[in-house]
Amino acid sequence: MTEQAALQVRIDRKYMVPVERFAELIVRLPQGYAVLEVDGLRGFAYESVYFDTPDLLTYRQHLQGRRRRCKVRTRAYLDTAGCVFEVKLKGPRDRTVKAQLPYSLADRTHITPPARAFLVDRLEKAYGQSAPRLAARVTTL
Repeated sequence: MTEQAALQVRIDRKYMVPVERFAELIVRLPQGYAVLEVDGLRGFAYESVYFDTPDLLTYRQHLQGRRRRCKVRTRAYLDTAGCVFEVKLKGPRDRTVKAQLPYSLADRTHITPPARAFLVDRLEKAYGQSAPRLAARVTTL
């Protein structure tokens, strides 16, 4: 399960459906789908802090469907006190390519110098672009 849960390159499709319709659809899924369950729990608490420019450049790039775009966030797993710094890039054929760096829970609301270097490296390698200056803009629970 750990190998499957750690999908770093994937295609995401998200749909909102009424719960009644979901119940009908879930039974029609082909074999091979699984639900993550740890110690009897299927739901887990986490906090995400999203970073962007003052004019929300990365958000606008997403809305415009730009091929070369990134999402930068920290994700804190509140049940375990774990935390990662993530850089998500849009790869070829609509794939999401995610790179993570272990991160201090105490640093989750800002980008540390090592995280900045990680971001710069990822953007230069993927797109030949420099990284914009980012700050925390949105926190979700």
